[in-house]
Amino acid sequence: MSASHAGPETGAQIYAGYNLDFFGLTVDLSSQRTLVHYNDLASVTASTAGANPNLTASFASGTYALDPRPPRALDRLTLGIPLKFDIATVSASIINLVEADGTRSRIVTASLSRQLPYGASLFATGFVDLSQRNNSGVFAGISIPLGPCVHANIGGSIGDSGRYGQIDIGQTLQSANGSVGWRLRDLEGTNAIRVGDAGYRSPYGTVQTEVSQQSKTIGTLGSLDGSFGYINTGGVFAGNRIADGFAVVNAGVPAIPVYRDNRLIGETDPWGKLVVPDLRSYQSNQIGIDPLALPANAEARSTKQIVAPAVRSGVGINFGIDKQIDAAVVQLNDVDGRPINVGAKGHRKDDSESFVVGYDGQAYIKHLQPDNIIVVDQGDHDCIAHFSYEAAGGKRVVIGPVTCQ
Repeated sequence: MSASHAGPETGAQIYAGYNLDFFGLTVDLSSQRTLVHYNDLASVTASTAGANPNLTASFASGTYALDPRPPRALDRLTLGIPLKFDIATVSASIINLVEADGTRSRIVTASLSRQLPYGASLFATGFVDLSQRNNSGVFAGISIPLGPCVHANIGGSIGDSGRYGQIDIGQTLQSANGSVGWRLRDLEGTNAIRVGDAGYRSPYGTVQTEVSQQSKTIGTLGSLDGSFGYINTGGVFAGNRIADGFAVVNAGVPAIPVYRDNRLIGETDPWGKLVVPDLRSYQSNQIGIDPLALPANAEARSTKQIVAPAVRSGVGINFGIDKQIDAAVVQLNDVDGRPINVGAKGHRKDDSESFVVGYDGQAYIKHLQPDNIIVVDQGDHDCIAHFSYEAAGGKRVVIGPVTCQ
């Protein structure tokens, strides 16, 4: 049950539903009623109705062509039955609808759906309004996936409003930066409509454009959607629309993949930053980076952080990336030319920071100087190795083999 108060009008809405699944047979039964003068957000914000002190009089006087208030009554009974001789499913519904302006409809529908090979599906639906005999029709179609994000729908309909055939193919615009979305729709029949649109999501906003044709009328539409902001840990930024919480990732290194809850959302820009605009406020959001994308001479203090911003507020995220660690992979051999044993521990002679020898005697050693002396613990004795180091401009440095004796 819910209640509303808008201007001088007060009302309520009640809803009850029941669902049953019995040996494959599904039954859905629901009923909704509005009491007195009930309004929802859609009705009070429709056109200028929200500013009208007498909503009911405004609708009744014909100021608005359609009454946007919730229906007075909406009852529905749906039965779903899987066919024993096929994988298809059939369903039938009876709907009783009383609009806010008193218009009554009693609609009977029947539907058939069936899964096809390669992820495709077939559907067909017929309906008739028992209150208005001239309101009936049948439509059917097939849905075909053409790739991870590309889909196609082909269908047609026959009804009192005319005959139509439709083809709709498109690629969904994803939430990751760099995503491209597009759609082509052709509706042929009594009133032909052709629509083509495309969109691109960049780290700084989303741009979309559309061209449509209806009869002899051609229309175009374009939009740019994004945000500008400032956060003390990330400075001034531009990004996509912020609907809830957001974060500014400051990695300090460009082209670093950033993940939200293990889902790729984009890469850092040339300044090493990325705006994450769609975080859940007051909830845990895991933001991470791919350490394998870091330059060879860079290291992150952490690769994942949990943040919980306030609503329409932001947080700064810094993974503590050190871009000059002067490190190298050193291949260590014993005096007989064999690789040092796996798991052996060592340290620089003038530093307590340790390292571990991996396979083939390779050890990743950090904070190197032009001349280095290391000590390796081989269990029954220690060995000492000496080698020189020279940075390679962000590229991986491999030294050796170096004899430890």
